[in-house]
Amino acid sequence: SLLAWATHPGPEQERWPGRPQLNKVWGVPATPFITSDRIDQLQNGTFKPSSKDIWVATYPKTGTTWTQTIVNHINGFAPLERGRYPFTYCPWPEVSLGLPPLRYSIEEINDFKRWEGPVGGWRCLKSHWHYADHMADAGKRVIYVMRNVLDVATSFYHHSRRFHFVYLDMADVSFDAFFEMLKAGNVDNGDYFDHVASWWAVKDRPNVLFVRYEDLLADPAAVIRRIAAHMGVELTDAFVAQIVKLSSFRRMKQFYG
Repeated sequence: SLLAWATHPGPEQERWPGRPQLNKVWGVPATPFITSDRIDQLQNGTFKPSSKDIWVATYPKTGTTWTQTIVNHINGFAPLERGRYPFTYCPWPEVSLGLPPLRYSIEEINDFKRWEGPVGGWRCLKSHWHYADHMADAGKRVIYVMRNVLDVATSFYHHSRRFHFVYLDMADVSFDAFFEMLKAGNVDNGDYFDHVASWWAVKDRPNVLFVRYEDLLADPAAVIRRIAAHMGVELTDAFVAQIVKLSSFRRMKQFYG
């Protein structure tokens, strides 16, 4: 299909030996639409970081879209209409193939004013990458979200089956077979525990905030306040209640599936 063609790289991109459907990028298995050239751009100075960057960094299926939505509201952006994703306000710089709002060029992402929040003044950026200096050096802030690995496995499996036009090898894969892929690190972004460990090593830095998915479920208002404090934004009780409603699990499921 056209969508599958648009999200898959050319023959020059090295593939992951344990699962050739994925790309091998800086020694890590990556989604087909993430290429070595784009990660090079993020690391070599082509990407222009800002002291007002706030990264939502996660392993896949740990609450990324949920956290992006919360950050977008704290940052002063209006609620999105149905069918529009948080990438509209919080792009994913690692993506080099596909169409907006999934993919933006580095030049578009470098246009800080395009993404600057009207209240917080932050540029929100999404990442599924292991810890890297382009995200977490002292000049930027990071929110790292983690989740119970068994729940990640279930969600990741259904996600991969749903997006079989990207994961062309997932159409008829059982959960047991996928779980073996996950254990072997033959999934997007590799081994779950390696990913968490890479960020855990910097968790005590003042610019890094760790958030647990389970805490978001149990007490979203408290986590929203923690995120807002990390962003230096004061919220009224009424605004916290509004963000809880706009980012509720039910609404997120209704909007994004």
